[in-house]
Amino acid sequence: MMSVKEHPPGYWLFVEEEMLFNCPCGCGYEGRLRTYLSGTIKPAGTSWMWDGDPVRPSLHPSIKRHTPCGFHGFLTDGKWNNPQADGALLAPNVYEAPR
Repeated sequence: MMSVKEHPPGYWLFVEEEMLFNCPCGCGYEGRLRTYLSGTIKPAGTSWMWDGDPVRPSLHPSIKRHTPCGFHGFLTDGKWNNPQADGALLAPNVYEAPR
């Protein structure tokens, strides 16, 4: 099974129809999101629309963790942000895609 644990907070990796990621707040949670490509039919169940860019991805809608850290934010053009700052804030060493 693939893992991103050895990478910094916020690091992501796309594997088939999922995005594996480390929570960008730095709490250590390794998450998985079911994704579908922009322009295709949304599958049944919870899923996030992905623009198809594995290097500087954008996902929609926002990502909200219903766990102790409560992170709520967006991954847009390879950069995490949480503009409302509800839940945990971004870790100071959060991963960001190369520009």
